[in-house]
Amino acid sequence: MSVKGYIKEMVDALSKVPGVHDIIRLSGSYDLAIVAHVKECKDIMNIHKRIASFPHIKRMESSLAQAFPSWPPRRTTITTF
Repeated sequence: MSVKGYIKEMVDALSKVPGVHDIIRLSGSYDLAIVAHVKECKDIMNIHKRIASFPHIKRMESSLAQAFPSWPPRRTTITTF
């Protein structure tokens, strides 16, 4: 399968996972990053197990973050530099 086909297949599969909010194409060590919104820690493990079962998954890395009530937070500048 071509890289383009593999990425499309993965995006289609990831978009069906409950809780997945954003799917981002990357360059570097990983091909994709996902952002998932969860209410409980067990939801993180459920998402992780489901994604780990997908074909073509060789490596995964997880990070946790607390979402702000609104983004960007007040008086925060977002820049591309």
